[in-house]
Amino acid sequence: MTDFLTRIGKCYIVDAEDVSRFTEDPIRFIRTQHGDLFTMIRKLRKAVKRHILDEEALLDMREKTKPEHHIDVTKKLQTHKAQHESFVKSLEELEKMFETHIQDYDKIHIHRL
Repeated sequence: MTDFLTRIGKCYIVDAEDVSRFTEDPIRFIRTQHGDLFTMIRKLRKAVKRHILDEEALLDMREKTKPEHHIDVTKKLQTHKAQHESFVKSLEELEKMFETHIQDYDKIHIHRL
């Protein structure tokens, strides 16, 4: 947990009622959080894409070296890889949804954003 707190900052894991974290300009604080969250989403998407490339390389390697009498898993592998594509798209959609939320709600209700 310490590494997690170090990477994202303690300001993201506090009691919602505790406003002491707004020591300076609260608008700037929220803008900084928005930027941090976009950075985290992008880093997560990049890490997931890297993981998927590695995993699919391993799946392909194992498919090529499977024993002669092994059951046919071609369709299962295709489904597995399609699930990867769906997962990456959901992360891309998350980023778009967050941007839309900021434009449609935050900038209206917190004007200086």
